[in-house]
Amino acid sequence: MSDSSTTVELNIGRKNHEQPFIDAIHDYFSNAENGGKHLQDICTLEDQGLVRLKYTKVEVAKQVSSREHKIRGRSLHAKLLIPAYPDKLLLKSVPEGVPAEKITKYIKAVTGSEPKEILYGDDARNIVVTLDEELDFYLVEEKCRKKKLGGAHISVEKVPISKCILVENLPCSMSKERVVRYFDIQLRHVTGGVVDTSKVVPLRKTESNGCYIYFKNQAVVEEVLSKDHVITGYPVKVKLYLPCLGPMGGSSQSPEQPLSGSPRPATASIVWKQIREYRPLSATKERANGEKQKVVETLTPIHLRLLVTGSIPEEISRRHKDLLVKIKQQGISFCGSPERTKEALAEIQQLLGFLKTDTVRLSDSQKQLIRNPETLNYIEKKMKERERLAEFEIDPEGGVLEVCAFSQPDLLSAVKTIRASMVERLVFFDDDASILQSAEWQRLNKKLLTSHSGKLLLLPTDNKKQVRVVGTDDVVHDVTEEIKAFTEENTLYFETVHCRKFVERFLQGEVESIEKELKHHRVQIFSCLNHQGEDGLNVQGTRQGLELAKEKLKKLDEKVLCHTEPVIDQKKVRFLNSRLCRQVLDQLEDKFRCIISLEPENTGVQEKEIREICTNNGVEMELDKARGQLTLNGDVSGVSEAREQIDDILHNVMRQRLDYVEIKIEKMPKSTTSLPDTWGRHSKNQLVGRVQLRPSDEEFKRVEASFRATLHGKPATVSKIERVQNRIRYQQYMTEKERLDLQNSGIQNERTLWHGTPAEAVDGIIRYGFNRSYCGKNAKKFGEGVYFAVESSYSAFNIYSPPDKNDNRHIFQCKVLVGHPTVGTETMKVLPERIPGILYDSATDSLQKPDMFVIFSDNQAYPEYLITFKVPIT
Repeated sequence: MSDSSTTVELNIGRKNHEQPFIDAIHDYFSNAENGGKHLQDICTLEDQGLVRLKYTKVEVAKQVSSREHKIRGRSLHAKLLIPAYPDKLLLKSVPEGVPAEKITKYIKAVTGSEPKEILYGDDARNIVVTLDEELDFYLVEEKCRKKKLGGAHISVEKVPISKCILVENLPCSMSKERVVRYFDIQLRHVTGGVVDTSKVVPLRKTESNGCYIYFKNQAVVEEVLSKDHVITGYPVKVKLYLPCLGPMGGSSQSPEQPLSGSPRPATASIVWKQIREYRPLSATKERANGEKQKVVETLTPIHLRLLVTGSIPEEISRRHKDLLVKIKQQGISFCGSPERTKEALAEIQQLLGFLKTDTVRLSDSQKQLIRNPETLNYIEKKMKERERLAEFEIDPEGGVLEVCAFSQPDLLSAVKTIRASMVERLVFFDDDASILQSAEWQRLNKKLLTSHSGKLLLLPTDNKKQVRVVGTDDVVHDVTEEIKAFTEENTLYFETVHCRKFVERFLQGEVESIEKELKHHRVQIFSCLNHQGEDGLNVQGTRQGLELAKEKLKKLDEKVLCHTEPVIDQKKVRFLNSRLCRQVLDQLEDKFRCIISLEPENTGVQEKEIREICTNNGVEMELDKARGQLTLNGDVSGVSEAREQIDDILHNVMRQRLDYVEIKIEKMPKSTTSLPDTWGRHSKNQLVGRVQLRPSDEEFKRVEASFRATLHGKPATVSKIERVQNRIRYQQYMTEKERLDLQNSGIQNERTLWHGTPAEAVDGIIRYGFNRSYCGKNAKKFGEGVYFAVESSYSAFNIYSPPDKNDNRHIFQCKVLVGHPTVGTETMKVLPERIPGILYDSATDSLQKPDMFVIFSDNQAYPEYLITFKVPIT
């Protein structure tokens, strides 16, 4: 129940809102005799002179509004508050015969504006007036009490808001259900716009058939009234239904005689107007038997299917009880009395006359696609899902679809559905035509056509560099994306990556590692001498592989140090340009693992000047650096002038080559990894060593605190802590860390872990690192590698760090590269692939909450500190 049905409104006048009077109203209606027990709220609208009383029960609100109330000697009339139109006014008890001109003049006098529309009710004494602006109802009501119309006082009321429309001019063959279905479909996009089917009431009129349609939401009524409506081919009239005007909905024309008595209510059953006029049809009379006859009306297949889709035969049979209607292959059959048969034929003829048709032109590939039953069934299913009363038929010769529907909206929707159901897309292969001849493409082609049988065509273009994907709209997008992914994985691209000569000559191992790492991207890297005579590396692979390889080669190239030393002494210049010097430089390159090249002064400025000379003389130039050729094209005078100026520039360049040279040296730094500052200058020169920390050192305290943090209260006495300093092993570890950080960007690859060990294995670990020949004797449950614990308490067990003859135990604090781990198995000797071409970095017992990690590469761990401790004997 809405709030309005429980709210009562009092008009106390704009001058009667003194506080004592308002308090008296509150006291009066708070009394139990006047509904005070169920009173929820009192609201005073002083500017409008109104008091609104809100009750918790409808019955109480109706009782309060049904009687007069006297407060301080003033009579107050209460009215039940109902949502009403702000621009409409209901005039009641209007005298008979008052012309429209007088009504217009009267309305202008009491409202201040002329009426926009005047509607007369079934009882002509009731009139609804619509204005151009909102009105002050109580002010108008007060003026109407004082002013007469046609010699008599009239009463005015608000016009309640209506959720109902009146549909008129419906054909006899139209059922109530079809009208409801039409409006439901039209308003499906509107929230709350569906028809309230419980309130659809057929209308009985003498002039035409119709019915009332009630909506659940009043807001959609205006939208319905703003449009023209055609229901299964029949244009109908739709107007707002105001119950206060009577069952017929009112009229803009005043009836000649007013209706006496109360208005006749709408009947509960529908009575349709009989069709008296029809055009004769060309029908075949098969048999006549007394008063019955059988007639078959021949129809085209598309018209026949449309009648079936619209359930027209069933509706005719329902209304004509003694007429048998059947659908046959050649048409529609009627069997019954001549009169009924005649009427039914006339209705069919009338209905077919309202049909709407259109054509959809198809491309050659769409013609091929729609011949498949799967595609036809898919389109028909989509049209049924959208509840469109339309059918289509293929014209095999013209290459078009003929579409037929009962209404223009259904026709437009059906055409749109058909066009959207068949989609064409082009997929390009980036000038790699060979991909369509590959076995991989043949397998993918077969798989896609089998998965989407009858709904997909894959048509290569003439140049074999594109594929036309033609199919229904539910498959084309996914197929196109799958083909694009296939081309990304199988199309190979080629590019020359310019890098220093040192990379090509001395970093072949690193280049091969990049190639191996990107193997699943089909990357191949090989040296070349490109067309410009510059050194570089040729890279071939998929688009993604090519980009990854270029990025990795760039980072590798950036590690090379380059030093340039200018030489201007003429004797040195001549020697450096000699053949003997070149032989010496080659020997030095091999010995010191570097590249030494002689670079003259950059001639890029001279090349720019040569191009400007050619432009100024109207000459085109072609420069082939690999062959050392410069070709000039133009008229004789222009070429001669340009050649003379270019000769001067080249002469200066050659002189500079003999007078000046640069020695360019490319090499790798001695170490890409700096040693820790804590090692000290003297210790850095040692290959292997260990330094005992003093208990007072901050470094000692930090390591001891880290050790005790995960002992969980286990008693232990730390005897000493030694820093392990193995330069080669540390640099190998840091090189591996750099590689993993590059490979696994965005994650933390390194962790601080613990490794318990017996006393006899300590020296081997410090000197040779975590070689698996020294480790792994006590644990192989998660693989045959080196085990590290997350917590020191785990490594402190007797089995992992047994006491020596002096009861000392030994445990290493280690830096370990765990990277992307996987759960290990007892038989695991080599880590499996994480993605094609790249292995997991370590194994673990649990990915969610690991207790240990296992590594299978000796360079993935470095023993930072050796802790010697004792545990009391219990």
